[in-house]
Amino acid sequence: MTFRRVAVVAILTIMVAGANPLAAAPAWLKFTHPELGFSVSYPGDWMLAGGVVGVDFVALGPEVAGVQGMRLNVNITHDGVPAGTSVDAYHTKSEEVLKSTFSAYRLVQTARINIGTFPAVFRQYTWTRNDGIALYQLQLLTIDRARGYVVTGTTLAVSSHLKGEANALANIMLTFRPR
Repeated sequence: MTFRRVAVVAILTIMVAGANPLAAAPAWLKFTHPELGFSVSYPGDWMLAGGVVGVDFVALGPEVAGVQGMRLNVNITHDGVPAGTSVDAYHTKSEEVLKSTFSAYRLVQTARINIGTFPAVFRQYTWTRNDGIALYQLQLLTIDRARGYVVTGTTLAVSSHLKGEANALANIMLTFRPR
C-alpha cells in the first residue's frame, strides 16, 4: 500500500471515527429498496423524497449551515456494469465522467474500503454548479454482481459546518449495503 493511500485511509478513518457513532444516534430508520434489495439507514428526522427519475433513494436532512433552502442530502443510483468489472475500473470510469461533466471539479481524496464484504471506493470532491454554487460531495461506489451503485452525499463547499456535515453524510452513507 502506498504512502498516499495509507494517508487517505487514515484521514477517512479519522473523519468517520470523529463522527457520532450510529448506536448513539436515536431514532435511525432503515430503508430497503423493494426491487433492488439494497438497504441504507438514516436519521429519523430526515425525510425521504420520491419521484426523482433515475434515482433509487433520496433522503433530505437539515438545512446546510448558514444557507437557507439547501439541505444535506444522500441519494443512491445504480447502473448496469459488465460482468467481472472491478470497483477500481468502475471508479475510474465514473471519475472520467465527473471530470468531463462538472465545472471546476476537484478531487479532495479517495480511499478503498469495504462495505460489508463488498470492496468499495469512497471519494470526496468539489465542483461548481452552473449558477456558481460550489458543492462538496462524498461518494461511495461499489458493485454487486452486474450492478454498480453510487451513494452520494451533498453539502455546500462553503458551509460554515462542513466537517460536521461531511461526518453526518458519511455516517449515513457507510450504512449502505447492496443486499
